[in-house]
Amino acid sequence: MTHPFSLYPTPFPVKLRDGVCLAGELWAPPFPSASSPLLLCRTAEPLAGVSALARSCAALGYRVVLQSVRGRGGSGGQFYPYAQESADGEDTLRHLRREAFLGAGGILPFGFGYAGQAALALALRTPPEFLCGLALSGVTASHFQSGLCNNGVPHGEALFALTRWLPARSRPSRADFAEWLLHPRWQAGLSPYSSVPSLEEWVLTLRDSPTWNAFWKSPALCPQAFARQLPDCPVFLCGGTAALTGAGTLALAEVLSAHNNAPLELWMGDWDDEALLDSDSRSPVCQRLLAWLTQTAGKKTRRSRNARNIHYLIRKLDGAVHWRQWTNWPSLDMESQKLFLQPGKLASAAPNAASSCDYLDNPRCAPVIPPGNSWGLTAGLPAFGVCQLPLAIRADALAFTSTPFPDELTLAGQPRLRLRVSSNRPDTQFLARLVALPPSPALGTSQTIAYGAMRLALRHGAENLVAFSPGMDSSTILSFSLTPTLCRLPSGSRLRLELSSNDFPRYSLSLNTLPATDHAPCPVPRTAHNTVELDTRGTSRLTLSILNKAPP
Repeated sequence: MTHPFSLYPTPFPVKLRDGVCLAGELWAPPFPSASSPLLLCRTAEPLAGVSALARSCAALGYRVVLQSVRGRGGSGGQFYPYAQESADGEDTLRHLRREAFLGAGGILPFGFGYAGQAALALALRTPPEFLCGLALSGVTASHFQSGLCNNGVPHGEALFALTRWLPARSRPSRADFAEWLLHPRWQAGLSPYSSVPSLEEWVLTLRDSPTWNAFWKSPALCPQAFARQLPDCPVFLCGGTAALTGAGTLALAEVLSAHNNAPLELWMGDWDDEALLDSDSRSPVCQRLLAWLTQTAGKKTRRSRNARNIHYLIRKLDGAVHWRQWTNWPSLDMESQKLFLQPGKLASAAPNAASSCDYLDNPRCAPVIPPGNSWGLTAGLPAFGVCQLPLAIRADALAFTSTPFPDELTLAGQPRLRLRVSSNRPDTQFLARLVALPPSPALGTSQTIAYGAMRLALRHGAENLVAFSPGMDSSTILSFSLTPTLCRLPSGSRLRLELSSNDFPRYSLSLNTLPATDHAPCPVPRTAHNTVELDTRGTSRLTLSILNKAPP
């Protein structure tokens, strides 16, 4: 059946097996090709936001179906995030097959953000003979790694970290906790959180919710385990290395690279999450998607198992953008560069003499966590330290600044920070921000390009709460990774490493004391005197991943 291509789409309702009707619209060119794939986007956002992109795809000769997921837009039913996307997507595919909308070209799910997760869920339920491609952006690590801090849905590892609030005698081992997650005992009083009734009630309430079940059972939320089931079809992935989407996109790409013999296009840029969700046909993400559709979609070309394409969008501080392409990913040409902490400086050599840098952290002066949100965070701009005063006159933060780099520098990957520290408290936080400083104000403003954190009492892992003893421990070493980043620094740029114990609301406030115990159920906030020690061996240092200028 041929539909005229006009400024307005054709309504396209789909009735599911349980009687719920999903609203949608069909964009079709005047003469659709039977060999071209049908593009399908199932979104929780208004369809009008994706219409411009659908029209651009139709202008290329593709039929495009836009569909509002259950409970959103004009669709019936109740919306439970992620819980129904696999089954509803499968019902939609069955409807398309029954109405003969799928020709020789098959189907290509696509989407941004939540729609990207829905596209992945549909792809995993589509028979190989019908799936001809997959395109998505915005697969965040938080969807399957740290749900506790995102949308209020905890993931198992995040839940395990919550045990640091439990009395030591009731804290489960990692094995016991994994057993509880796999074979949950739903009754109150039988969870690892039974000693904290309010926390246990919160956890068990979430365990009964459809969203929680989706996070544990939906393949779209566990790409590491399920993506290997995808057949050999071209895949387009787009993520932001300076955003939460970087880790999620790379995790999915790693699985596909190992188990999929078809072309894989990975576009990584330093966009934020909002840019990755921009469905305007003129946005960088959509422009790359349209180009990929023209070059790759529907083509069953097979490549060597080790042959992959990776494209990096590298943005300079002045806003200039350059795309670069590598093949045979993930073997990129990378090298490490160490910058050692000296008093107020990041230098290429270790200090000539031992010294230390101190700062104070007073949680009573930090922003207050809003009532009713004791276990989570709120959106907003993080406040690093007590306030935004100049670092030079603040007592709650440290700053280490490099000299100007003589040549252009491209950072790619995860910086690692190693610190020798001490404190007068048994527990505190060490938070780090890596800031890029342009050569001059005319080339832009300073930008935070990576950040990370480590709790002193959890230095041996989330399952090992080991208090720091100010009387017996002279110092200890903390090693942790910062968030992935990808940024081109023009010649003359500098890097500044900022250290503090508060970056709210990105991280919870530290009370600078141990979690609740049997004898002290309500910890009292303490002011911490924290020290970063600088020795001649260069123990305190920042390790950067440098991308060579020329692609291999």
